[in-house]
Amino acid sequence: MKDETKSISKWGINNDYAKLHDVLLGKPEYYRWVEAGPLIGRTLANADKTGHMFDLQLAMKQHSEMVSIYEENGVRCHYLDSDEALHRNFFARDSSAMSPWGALICHMQLKVRRADYVTAIKFYQDHDIPIWKFATAGHFEGGDFNIIEPGRVLRVMPESW
Repeated sequence: MKDETKSISKWGINNDYAKLHDVLLGKPEYYRWVEAGPLIGRTLANADKTGHMFDLQLAMKQHSEMVSIYEENGVRCHYLDSDEALHRNFFARDSSAMSPWGALICHMQLKVRRADYVTAIKFYQDHDIPIWKFATAGHFEGGDFNIIEPGRVLRVMPESW
């Protein structure tokens, strides 16, 4: 799990279905469950009854297996800097989204995640990848943004679920 490339020669996407060449990931080394919303709140409150407990070693093993699958298929893996204070920033797809014009830096809904954009900005700046726009009002996360074909974007509106 090492990032061997300093500069990414080609960046950007114009669809979500073409062959993947590069992927931005986080590392789970500081991840932990914290009450950050109703689902995780219920999970934590009922852990003694359900037996659902977070296992960091298992998470790191599963992450390593995922990285191996990417690499075995020719995908170059790049990583956000780990940060103990930003223990949920390993969900790299949330803090930014790639567009044909550069990175779109997102604004997370959950307060516990709002600073996650810091490591995304640092990654893009360190790799000379343009930052196209910043989400500055409301909330918008990378998983809400899908380029379904060149020139067409699907915006998921989780608040309407």
